[in-house]
Amino acid sequence: YKVEKGIVNEMEVSQLRAVLVDVIKQGVVGGSAILYVPEEGKPKSFSLKQFGVKRSKSGKVIKMVTKEQVNFLELSDEIQSQLGEVDDKERDGSKDMTLYTLIVLGEKGMYSVIQEVKGVKIKGTEATYKEKELPYVYVPFVDRGEDYGRSYVEDYIGDLQSYEGLRQSILEAAAESA
Repeated sequence: YKVEKGIVNEMEVSQLRAVLVDVIKQGVVGGSAILYVPEEGKPKSFSLKQFGVKRSKSGKVIKMVTKEQVNFLELSDEIQSQLGEVDDKERDGSKDMTLYTLIVLGEKGMYSVIQEVKGVKIKGTEATYKEKELPYVYVPFVDRGEDYGRSYVEDYIGDLQSYEGLRQSILEAAAESA
């Protein structure tokens, strides 16, 4: 009981529980998500429209790219100075910029990570991780050895469409009898 309570407390403190719920929702509907758990800071999830992934036939991640929106004003002075041309709306914070993160499997099973904004590789974001230490975790919901996972909904789409047809027929019959 103490171990379980300790785990629950740690999940609450690290704000991981809400992110895990989001990852599960993404898996049920979309089939895949990426969970990012940094050593320090807030964890987050990436939905299907925010990432791309290439996996081997055995399911090992070969390459991942994430896409997220960042505001120029929240970037450190060092990163702001690295960026080339930034338009006025981005500079004053009224327009977000796109941050890409590339994760690639390299030699000796090590993953390299780098980030870029506006086509500029951000110095200081380069990192190398062992597979077990990589803060980006690809989560396929139903894994059939493809690049992307399959969703739970996909297995039942025929049933859902049948239910929708029945629902529509009942509505039409009720409208006619009224």
